[in-house]
Amino acid sequence: MQYQITYRNTFKAIDAFIMFTLAMVVLLIYYRNKSGFDQGSISLWSILYLIFAIPTCFLHLQYYYYNHRCIFNILPEQSKFIWTDKQEKSETIAFNEISKIIVFMSPSWYRRSKIRIVPFEDYHYAKIYTSSGREIVITSLMTPRVEDAMGEIKGVEIERKIKHLGFSFIN
Repeated sequence: MQYQITYRNTFKAIDAFIMFTLAMVVLLIYYRNKSGFDQGSISLWSILYLIFAIPTCFLHLQYYYYNHRCIFNILPEQSKFIWTDKQEKSETIAFNEISKIIVFMSPSWYRRSKIRIVPFEDYHYAKIYTSSGREIVITSLMTPRVEDAMGEIKGVEIERKIKHLGFSFIN
């Protein structure tokens, strides 16, 4: 299966943020019509919005930076995958060359819950470590369900780790 950043995957990553933004706009219109332009209310809602918008935008840009123009092609029947990096250099890695895979996710993804509290909880990523010391990052902009994609790599145990507060900054 081939994974890369597409418009569909990008939209899937930011759909909660879009819904959150629409909800904030509706609330601001409601409060404006109900009580006029109360500067305190608008300031409060704007600050609340920024608390969620800034991390979401930062995560999206960071994930895009890591996987822009990258292609991850898993060939389970041949027990290997092909990784094409940003410079369009391809590398074939056999499954038996992988030392470990760690998937980093928010607590709601860890529990496999369908409920998302904040718009940046859908951002998650995996690190594939090879026996030669190479580290490959696969983000949720390449595939909305990174853990499922990693499950196609047979014979390698997948470790699941929580990134608290939903912040899945790549480090």
